[in-house]
Amino acid sequence: MEIRIEKTKNPKVKPYKISVWNSAVAPEYKTAKVTYNNVNELLKSKQYDIITIQQASFDGHKPETYSPFAEELCDYIRTYQPNAKLLVHQTWAYEQGSERLQNELGYRDYRDMLKDIKNAYKKAADGIGADAVIPSGELFDLMLDSGIKKVHRDTFHASLGLGRYALALLWYRVICKADVLENAFCEFDEEIKKEYIARLCGNPPADEGEIETYMRRTAESI
Repeated sequence: MEIRIEKTKNPKVKPYKISVWNSAVAPEYKTAKVTYNNVNELLKSKQYDIITIQQASFDGHKPETYSPFAEELCDYIRTYQPNAKLLVHQTWAYEQGSERLQNELGYRDYRDMLKDIKNAYKKAADGIGADAVIPSGELFDLMLDSGIKKVHRDTFHASLGLGRYALALLWYRVICKADVLENAFCEFDEEIKKEYIARLCGNPPADEGEIETYMRRTAESI
């Protein structure tokens, strides 16, 4: 879902560009049906298996920005989607030494931002009774600790190659509970070192399988 938010008070505005395709008959994304809609109509139009929510990254570390809005939003979602699992997507810390991290948010170390993000998301997830948290922020931290030096593309968005790829593996693992080992995907938007792909997919050496182990443990908690 690609968001295009229009600054308007019209409740009938349809700011979301929605791409829908049936992978069984149309595996190529270029064959997707594209429509425009809003959240209200989307929630009422059909039943979903899983719905995810998240906070904006620049407020992700602030618990006071979640409540009571998250509870009100999720109550509304459950009114029309009583059987859907509700997952919370945890955002990540900004790049170490970046302008946004230090001057805009006032952190000297990205780990301090991540700590606050984890606490805020846990509190919010507990407050709404979420089925699980997709721990993207913690995944990026594990990647950096494993020696992968670059996970951002502009100090706050995920890099187009490795960052997005890692997040896709995590979402796939958590939502589908499917194995990401020996994953053969290779159509990246930017070059990725093969040793980094090996680390993410849990290939040798064995002591670098921490990320896949984390994904597996998280997926099994749903």
